[in-house]
Amino acid sequence: MGIISAYRGRGVGRRLIYAALEKASQERFIRIELSVHADNMPAIALYEKAGFISEGLHKHAVCIDERFIDAITMAKILDTKRQPIS
Repeated sequence: MGIISAYRGRGVGRRLIYAALEKASQERFIRIELSVHADNMPAIALYEKAGFISEGLHKHAVCIDERFIDAITMAKILDTKRQPIS
């Protein structure tokens, strides 16, 4: 997700991530994954507050304005009780 700069710092991202998590829970998702640019500290902090944990680093994942940026993969487990279908 991305927030237009004029609306950053107003809780829009927080409301979006929690709405997405609520919908995922209603739909009985077990796991949610995302990736975030490693230099986006506000987004990383938001995801950590929402319960996401870092699972991996992708070096030089994107190139923006001729600058390579790493990406962090994060995930949150919503339901640890459900067993996968085999």
